[in-house]
Amino acid sequence: MTAVPGDLLVSAQQAAHAWLRKMIFSGAIQAGQALRQEEIARQLGISRLPIREALSRLATEGLVELKPRRGFYVVSLDIDEIEDIFEMRAMLEARAGHLAAERTTAQDADAIDRLVVELDDAVATNANFGHYAQLNVRFHERLYQSCNRKHLQRQIAMLRDAVAPLIRILAAETGELQRAQKEHHLLARHYRRGDAGRVAKLCREHCAYTARALIQKLQGDGIVATKF
Repeated sequence: MTAVPGDLLVSAQQAAHAWLRKMIFSGAIQAGQALRQEEIARQLGISRLPIREALSRLATEGLVELKPRRGFYVVSLDIDEIEDIFEMRAMLEARAGHLAAERTTAQDADAIDRLVVELDDAVATNANFGHYAQLNVRFHERLYQSCNRKHLQRQIAMLRDAVAPLIRILAAETGELQRAQKEHHLLARHYRRGDAGRVAKLCREHCAYTARALIQKLQGDGIVATKF
């Protein structure tokens, strides 16, 4: 095999990583699905080495898992795991929200308000879910930015990504995006006021509701509480 220059290998690995994340989050590659390195390499027109590196990186992010003698698969979560992830998210996001609200500036609050308006527009115009989801991530990342705790923010992002492919299932329910927007408006209002206690409480409730509603939806659709 011809050697691949280091910078080209890194570029190919980054491209493969970004493509796989997009496919997983969009639902094009679903939970439990096998990820065949040869097939992915053929689709992207690159060698298997950067594909394997990308898959290994996704494994550290909790999006895929390597099964002995079987290869890589998109992670599938059972109900207990979903509850566990959201419980951790609720604790960490409440802490991040509390710290962020204590340190918020007018510039921070203005940035959050602009994102709320963009989210309102996305909901009102029935924009595709991918666009809404990107704005939603930007809203929460910007909200927590002023907490100035990079490790806390990194853990929140990893936990969020672990369940991100499932949120599409809940978002399809009538009125769910509108309900979420009401919570975003409340968060923005109390964030501007610097009401750390209220922001922390809203962050915790935001996670708790999503967990309950998502699990009810999965169970209501006949998805048993083992693996899906």
